[in-house]
Amino acid sequence: MAQHSLTYLCIILCAAQVAPLPISCRIHGGLIQNIQSLLEKMGGLFPLECLDHNARFTFPVSSFKSNTTAQVDTGVERAVYATLVNIDVLYENDTMPTNWDQVELDIFRNLVYRVVEESECVLKKSQTVQEDTFSDSEAALEEYFGEMTNFLEEKEYSVCAWEVVRKETLHALRFILHDVSDPWA
Repeated sequence: MAQHSLTYLCIILCAAQVAPLPISCRIHGGLIQNIQSLLEKMGGLFPLECLDHNARFTFPVSSFKSNTTAQVDTGVERAVYATLVNIDVLYENDTMPTNWDQVELDIFRNLVYRVVEESECVLKKSQTVQEDTFSDSEAALEEYFGEMTNFLEEKEYSVCAWEVVRKETLHALRFILHDVSDPWA
């Protein structure tokens, strides 16, 4: 009898692992928290020798706001998604500082990629809402990350330039986690 019960339990557990789970189209805040934590840990504290390399980037806070209540959650999700896509592109670069923890960096890159891939449905979900509202927000985010890319190029991908970009990326992630309404909760 116990053997039959154990057999049935194994079958149920195997079926639960194989059966597809319903996929929700949302960005998981816990994964964004993990991304931020990895980015923070992989480089440690901002190096004192890099203080004079600091640059000012204006984070497009307005990209996370919508004109109508119907667009708020969708607009925020799209802005968060666009931010993650831009982070993914920015950190694809192979000129990262060697003093960053390479294991943490690889995990960070893989997690950002995974979240972007799993959250692509956010774009499809928001197609019913006015597209021009989102294109302005996404353009502002692309410009913001483009400024960081240009900064890296101007500074020839120096360690200090990467530290400035890492600090700015952390700022963007903190903003998402703490100052944006939480459509993924």
